[in-house]
Amino acid sequence: MLALITAPQAGAAPAPGAVHTTLDRSGKDVDVRDTARTGPHALAAQDRLSASRANSVAKARAELGNQAVLDFDELTGTPRVLARTDGFLTGPSAKSPRDIVLNYLREQEGLVGLSAGDTAKLNLRKDYVDVEGTHHLSFTQAVGGVPVFGNGLKAHVTKDGRLIQLDGSPVRGLPESLGAGALAAPAPDARQVAFLTPDGIRPAWYRLAEPGVDQMFQE
Repeated sequence: MLALITAPQAGAAPAPGAVHTTLDRSGKDVDVRDTARTGPHALAAQDRLSASRANSVAKARAELGNQAVLDFDELTGTPRVLARTDGFLTGPSAKSPRDIVLNYLREQEGLVGLSAGDTAKLNLRKDYVDVEGTHHLSFTQAVGGVPVFGNGLKAHVTKDGRLIQLDGSPVRGLPESLGAGALAAPAPDARQVAFLTPDGIRPAWYRLAEPGVDQMFQE
């Protein structure tokens, strides 16, 4: 993944989905994943989660029981994993797996952290059904048609319509566009992505490198 960016600016931590448009046009490649979940902005996001959704989290823990698995991403403020080890998040349903997931997100807005607008923008990329009939759904997010890299939502629904688990750390409050800033493509085969950092969403480039017929890795 090739990200042409500058170091975070000083100041108050922005909302998770805010656009950070200050770009380094020197051509240097930077992998912001090394610092994305550390530092004062990430800690501030964790504090906001604790302050704003403590009641919802406490209520969910009480309803799901002692076997609840609630692991929140400190950068996005949304669940990295939401499940229970002794059961399911919902009961059986005849609705489509997609509707089951989206309805749960709407009903648990305070817990998951996605607004109705955030949920409406989720795009179902894949619905894989395994040999047991369990649906494994993958939802992507985008900013102005540019896919968000490394974040999204995955959900798992049983054959009889029970929600097993949510994971993926989706981003809250994504903007409508990446702004006026543009990046020069570092390579013809690179594609533009939106990347979440502690300073907000940044435009970046993603590239899949193939050094040999039996090797492949992501830049």
